Amino acid sequence: MDDFEIKDGVLVKYHGRNQTLVIPEGTTVIGEGAFEGNVSVFSIEMPSSVCKIEQHAFACCLNLLNINLPDSITKIGSFAFSSCKILTLSTKELPQSLTDIGEEAFSNCNRLSELVFPSKLESIGARAFFKCESLAKIKLNKNIKFIGFSAFGFTKIKDIFKS
Repeated sequence: MDDFEIKDGVLVKYHGRNQTLVIPEGTTVIGEGAFEGNVSVFSIEMPSSVCKIEQHAFACCLNLLNINLPDSITKIGSFAFSSCKILTLSTKELPQSLTDIGEEAFSNCNRLSELVFPSKLESIGARAFFKCESLAKIKLNKNIKFIGFSAFGFTKIKDIFKS
């Protein structure tokens, strides 16, 4: 618990070197740059209390292999998982409460291959999935109001399914 710097529900910084982490219950926000550049972490379990992941929260976590994104998350900030090259998600379905994916949020996440976007999602930022080289299949919803420039640039997507 001492490795987590948490202020008013915001995980400000992780100072440890554990490979597998369980973020403390009651954490509501993963703060800006909280894990940025951490090469020790391989797997992260988030509690259902987390509702927002701020920009650069996990950027350049080069060994981050697996993370669960609870259904409570409404926003994933810009560059949140950028350059997490071996990242896989615990499910292909993004959180049901997710409304906004920021600019370059998952850019250069080379192992993402298939994603289902939730019905509440309204916005996908510019280059959000840019250079996700394995991403071949996505299912969008009819409620999306904005998809930014080159959101899916340099992926393997050939078909987009819309529900």
